[in-house]
Amino acid sequence: METFFQVYGNLWMAGTGVIVIVFMIIVIILWMKLRKTQRMIQQILPESEASFIEILDKQQRWNQVVDGAIYALRKKDRDLQENLNGALQHRGIVTYRAFENGGRELSFSLAVLDSKQNGWLLSSLYMGAEGSSVYFKSIEAGKSHERLTPEEEQALQQAKKKLS
Repeated sequence: METFFQVYGNLWMAGTGVIVIVFMIIVIILWMKLRKTQRMIQQILPESEASFIEILDKQQRWNQVVDGAIYALRKKDRDLQENLNGALQHRGIVTYRAFENGGRELSFSLAVLDSKQNGWLLSSLYMGAEGSSVYFKSIEAGKSHERLTPEEEQALQQAKKKLS
C-alpha cells in the first residue's frame, strides 16, 4: 500500500511550487509599487531634510489647528444663529388712505417680528394739514393685547408669512 505522498508527491510539490511562484510575483509587484511611491515622494519632497514621518507629523498638527478653528467657527455660527433668532427680521407694511378726504395713501402700518413672532406694530395716520398721529403696539407670540385695525392686521399677517 502506497502512502499519500508516494502517490501524490509530485503533484504536491508542483502545487507548492506554483503557490511559491505566485507569492514571489506578488512580492515583486508590491516591491515595484513601493519603489514607485518612494520616487513620487522624492519628487514631492526632493531635497527635504525632514523625514517623511516628520512632515506627516507637522501636517497632523496643522490639521489639529485647523480643526480647532473650524470648531470655534461652528460655535460662533451657533451663537450668531441664536442672536439672529431674537432679531427683528420679518416685516410687513401696508399703505392706505386713513380718511376719505385724505387724498393719497400716506398712512401706513408696519409690523416687525422676530422668529418667535414677538415684535411691534407701528401705525402712522396722515390727517392732512393737521399732521400725523403715530401709534405703537407690542406683539407677543403673534398677537397684540390691543385691538388692531384691518390694515394693522394685514401688516401683521404679511410679517407672519415671511416667517415660513
